Amino acid sequence: MFSSLNYAPLESTVGEVRAGAGCTVTLRPTPYDLTGVEVRAEKIDFNTKTLGVPPPGRFSRTGYNHSGRGSERGVAIANDERCRLRDINLFVSNVNIDSFRVEFNLYAYAGGSVGEPLQRERIFATIRGADANSSFQVPLEKRNLFIDGPFIASVMMLDDHSDAVIMLEASPKKKYKGYRRHADGRWLRQDISPSISVVMKCPE
Repeated sequence: MFSSLNYAPLESTVGEVRAGAGCTVTLRPTPYDLTGVEVRAEKIDFNTKTLGVPPPGRFSRTGYNHSGRGSERGVAIANDERCRLRDINLFVSNVNIDSFRVEFNLYAYAGGSVGEPLQRERIFATIRGADANSSFQVPLEKRNLFIDGPFIASVMMLDDHSDAVIMLEASPKKKYKGYRRHADGRWLRQDISPSISVVMKCPE
């Protein structure tokens, strides 16, 4: 049997080949049609989860100043799967000035160590006095950042204002893991954490 794609197969016997003048095989061209492929869209459902430090109310917390340009503090977010970041929220307390600027960052986190930034573009926000004693939603230009596993969400002061109190102690029971970035770039573990929460959309 002789066969090739786009040609009709040809069957012969050894006797027929020996009886002929030679052993030349000619195949007849035949179109080869593939069976149809059906493409269907399948909807994926997402489960929305809020992680991190919620606004105060469930337990007592003590406020502290987060002042000084370049001062950066973060909290470990216990994300356990691959999810899409939808929102970042920061609880703002006792703002005694018109406004101040901050920068938000997301860092890889594994084994108690803070790694490289996760987002490609820096996230900036201006917090005003009217935002005091409320949960400030960070404006995100892109909402398609997927994050695998736990990470650090941090806020950094861009102005020098000693009257800007924008964080609260996370918990007297040390429920949350807080970190402070040292001037030399090292991240130091702290008992207090900024009140940062994130909203993640995870596929079910």
